[in-house]
Amino acid sequence: GGRNGYEKMFELYYRVLSQNRKSKNKVYSLHEPDVVCISKGKEHKKYEFGNKVSILRSWSGLILGACSFRNEYDGHTIQKTLEQTQRMTGKHINNLAADRGYRGVKQIGDTKILIPDVPKAKDTYYQKRKRHKLFCKRAGIEPTIGHLKEDYRLSRNFYKGVRGDAINVLLAAA
Repeated sequence: GGRNGYEKMFELYYRVLSQNRKSKNKVYSLHEPDVVCISKGKEHKKYEFGNKVSILRSWSGLILGACSFRNEYDGHTIQKTLEQTQRMTGKHINNLAADRGYRGVKQIGDTKILIPDVPKAKDTYYQKRKRHKLFCKRAGIEPTIGHLKEDYRLSRNFYKGVRGDAINVLLAAA
């Protein structure tokens, strides 16, 4: 550090004072400068501040993987979460049902990424029912995320820095 260790603090203060409305990489918090603004695209809650979390849940509802990210496109978070899940469980995931935020990514390695869409005309009744059932199961992750936020302190993080964000996610999902 600099003289008396204040150099980084003054650098942070300078960044805050020199930023304006259109600045990139804004500082939203002096005590937690790694916080980012995440645009949700929902009418009732347009923005959230913090970090993005990717949760991977099994068919039965068991949380298999949980990773913390800055503000990345959802499709780029799948790879790290799949790797973590495979490392922890030793199992390979063949099909992954994701929401429309992951649109654009069809496959990662051997894992097929399935996104809800209008069934194709050539699909059989069996195929349509099977996909519908899978996407209904996918919707079940929403209450899981809600419970993690409310009951396991995922909505508020008291740990410092990027490492603290990762620790908070792992403790909430454990």
